[in-house]
Amino acid sequence: MKSVVEIIPENLIKLRKQFGFSQVELSQKINYKTNINYNILEKIKIPLLIISLTLLSIVFVPGIGLTNYGATRWINLGFTSVQPSDL
Repeated sequence: MKSVVEIIPENLIKLRKQFGFSQVELSQKINYKTNINYNILEKIKIPLLIISLTLLSIVFVPGIGLTNYGATRWINLGFTSVQPSDL
């Protein structure tokens, strides 16, 4: 059986590389998700909730929250900016 990378023509080398990387990434995600110890998550669910809500509310603090295209969704860290919903 041929893999997806072998089916794509040679002249589409960038696409072949992207499919190759996505296959590796998918296998890593599957491996990671099957090795999670959910008892640890059960113990830290309340602190994680508090941290998430704090980060989401920091966006509205003047000087910290960045407004792009009319929406304030970013936290300014000085050297970079972070969207708390992505964390």
